[in-house]
Amino acid sequence: SFFATVENIDFSKSDDAASAINKWVEHSTDGTIQNLVSSTTLNSDTRIFLLSAIHFKGEWLTEFPSEATSQQDFFINNPNTVIKLPMMYKRELAYYNIFPELNATALRLPYKNSDLSMLILLPNSIDGLTALQEKLKDISFASIANQIEDRTYVQIYLPKFRTEFEMELKGVLSKMGMKTMFNSGEFGGMLKSAEPMQISNVIHKAFIEVDEKGTEASAATELKKQDVG
Repeated sequence: SFFATVENIDFSKSDDAASAINKWVEHSTDGTIQNLVSSTTLNSDTRIFLLSAIHFKGEWLTEFPSEATSQQDFFINNPNTVIKLPMMYKRELAYYNIFPELNATALRLPYKNSDLSMLILLPNSIDGLTALQEKLKDISFASIANQIEDRTYVQIYLPKFRTEFEMELKGVLSKMGMKTMFNSGEFGGMLKSAEPMQISNVIHKAFIEVDEKGTEASAATELKKQDVG
């Protein structure tokens, strides 16, 4: 159901174990995510290592012409912080709408041969990103997308970018109420022996690249269970 496989790994050989894990992640994400785990995070107390990975690569329904890309100003959440970025451009009949309650506009860019789209939100003011993020706590992205069914001619300027993000989720999940699994989780049923286990950490790493042809995005999450003793 989950396209999952199980493999035996000797975690006491931390270098070999880390290499095997990282090769699996790299293969599953088409090389976009590398070195997810370090050998220092594995030892003889490690019992189970759960990995999940997803990779998406989509071409725009209509590409941005590469000759229209040029260096333009990009404001980083305030009028005084400006950097130069390669800005893509096209004018087309696009899915676009104005959202006064968010003080923002939204654009939906479809992918070729797919029912998926990229949803882009733009605050009306240069320093409006923080306020927009707060308002998005009370509205779903699906409801926004459902209100962008009509098309209108729009001049689209979109930065060409590539970025990665990595975060340890133990603190976040604990604050959300998932504390037991990090202290004395009931995972004994996963092993024949009666040794107690707990989750030591959860690490998430994501990658996204946007250019004239489309979008490539990947994400991988690791969850490690180890012997409490």
